[in-house]
Amino acid sequence: MASPPPASPATDEKARLEEVLAGCRYNKTLAAKQLGVSRSTLWRKLKLYGLT
Repeated sequence: MASPPPASPATDEKARLEEVLAGCRYNKTLAAKQLGVSRSTLWRKLKLYGLT
């Protein structure tokens, strides 16, 4: 039995963004604070992963 390949850092980051956003009820300002990034950085990452 082969184990599944490890998740890529991008996959991990996208999952983390989705998790935090859902926990913040999609309040992007609050999500950015919880992630420790600026709102503009959060918006850029959301666009990068197609989460806008």
